[in-house]
Amino acid sequence: KLPGSAALALEAPPDWARSGRETTTADATVADDFRVRTIDVAGTTVSIFEVADPTSDDGCDTDSPRSAMCGGVLWPGSRAAAEALAEMSLAGRCVVEIGAGTGLCSLAAASMGAAEVVATDASPGVLELIEAAAAAQDLGVVRTQVFDFLGDVAESPVRGVDVAVAADLLYTEEITRAVARTCAALKIGGATV
Repeated sequence: KLPGSAALALEAPPDWARSGRETTTADATVADDFRVRTIDVAGTTVSIFEVADPTSDDGCDTDSPRSAMCGGVLWPGSRAAAEALAEMSLAGRCVVEIGAGTGLCSLAAASMGAAEVVATDASPGVLELIEAAAAAQDLGVVRTQVFDFLGDVAESPVRGVDVAVAADLLYTEEITRAVARTCAALKIGGATV
């Protein structure tokens, strides 16, 4: 599903993926505009696929034709949220990540024993990166779902959620209200948000 020959890059995890708190390397390029980045989350190594140059035409510039890939960059709140998930008992639980971006929280939850993980985002491109990262790490409990929380209806993107997480999303009043509606719907459905 990824552009280029991404599948070839996923066959064997590189040595650098097993050491240090975080590593980014240009040698770990997945296609021409993505890279593998490893993050230590409470002693668990999680690899994400990230947009290689987020400040170029492929990144977060709102005038860019690929501005939807802005979520394909690891933001600080995602790391903090993943660390918070590590403090919870996730074994046997269903976790949903709203506005998943790189999917760090989803991949970390799966690595920490969640029975089902659903990474949601409005961008199919970032969801493809999450799917590839999950496959590369043999995290079969991770699935993705296109979900645009800016829709008019306050809804839960998934039923039967035990834990919901959202990070680095509150950039405008419109987005803040939409995330609040989504979290409220998940809370009403019984999720810990």
